[in-house]
Amino acid sequence: METSLQNILIIKMSKNLTEQNQKEANSKMNTKIHGKTATLVLLAILAFAGCSLIGGSSPTATIRDFYRYAENDSPEAMVKLYSKGYLEKNKEALEGCRAFVSMARGFKASGHPPSLTDLKETLFGEKAIVKAYYGPTGGSGGGAAFQVLLVKENGDWKIDVMTTDVYKDLTKE
Repeated sequence: METSLQNILIIKMSKNLTEQNQKEANSKMNTKIHGKTATLVLLAILAFAGCSLIGGSSPTATIRDFYRYAENDSPEAMVKLYSKGYLEKNKEALEGCRAFVSMARGFKASGHPPSLTDLKETLFGEKAIVKAYYGPTGGSGGGAAFQVLLVKENGDWKIDVMTTDVYKDLTKE
């Protein structure tokens, strides 16, 4: 079974948080958990704001949406950015997104909100590769470089493969 990017990033980033930051993050996270209510409120706000929940107009926009949804406690919206092929291969996609949301909460609670940087997009036909870096702000370490293969489905860019192996040739996927 293929290991998801979310799990790899969670492990890498968790190891790099100091013990004190982890305790602070856990304490603050425990006081802020509102579960489904917060998610439903966020989805309603996004819908009224006119934000797309089904895919971006460009590969980079889809990746930005994915991480923005993670930072805004919306794993259900994150899953909608995956391709049909990804969802068929990764039945645990929603659980992975929930774990990713928890990691983003931990960064925020530690005083180092997450940031998505160094985005580089390469288009080839109905596919694209976006390479980037995701991690806490403030140079505290704990982030990871990654690349994503996106495919166009019904006019929207969808995530098909995610990996922290930035040297893997995704054009052959």
